[in-house]
Amino acid sequence: MSGKTPAREDRRAVRSRKALSDAFVSLLCERPYAKISIQAIVDRADVGRSTFYEHFENKEQLMLWGHDHLKELILGGAGPASGGAPRLRFLGLYRHLAESGAMARALGRGPAGEIISGFLRDTLRRNLEAQVARPGTREQRMRLGLLAEAAAAGLVAVLWRWVRDGMPAAPEAMADFCDAYLERLFA
Repeated sequence: MSGKTPAREDRRAVRSRKALSDAFVSLLCERPYAKISIQAIVDRADVGRSTFYEHFENKEQLMLWGHDHLKELILGGAGPASGGAPRLRFLGLYRHLAESGAMARALGRGPAGEIISGFLRDTLRRNLEAQVARPGTREQRMRLGLLAEAAAAGLVAVLWRWVRDGMPAAPEAMADFCDAYLERLFA
């Protein structure tokens, strides 16, 4: 299956996905990603193995499905500011991570961290590229694409550093920092 939720899905499927996601998150807070088996997830969720495969192909897809809401936290209402610098909504993301500190720390480690980092980098890069797309020469467009790539990588690095350091700054301060970072890069 694709792991994508149709616009209107039956309640049983929604409950199953939530149970699987909740089980995965609780296991991730207890042990490294590599030590979590699909059998452990279905046992914790109290569902059958076939239920897992009705909704997800593998645990990576489950993890990313459980974090699709991060896209909305970052991208909802995003768009260029009046000065032309791209805008993303960092405050919701940082607040979400602060509220779920143990989960955020668990997701930032090992293979899970690499998967989530790639997901966030790709999401940010695509959105930044779309926001800064301008007519121009091929070289100018390439430079903007490279800048979007570098900005996305930097933003993800800042986020994980904040998580690893124990979230020492308030989410509002981190969101302001990220906004200023983008303004300087794309000025």
